[in-house]
Amino acid sequence: MLGCITYRFASDEHKELFVADPWKYEPRKSWLDDEAALLKKADGAWTKLGSEQNRGDAARAEAVKAPAGG
Repeated sequence: MLGCITYRFASDEHKELFVADPWKYEPRKSWLDDEAALLKKADGAWTKLGSEQNRGDAARAEAVKAPAGG
């Protein structure tokens, strides 16, 4: 297992929308085709908007390094 995903929601309403149809929010084929470039772009936008490093960076790095199945 690569790890778990933590979802954060701006409001209870957003959480309810997600819970009602979580698959709607999963990455689509276009994201998966160019994931590395899109992650770089997203991380740059996060830093620009929030003036801080994306809090998911460390967790994502650990998930990528985790051995398969364990």
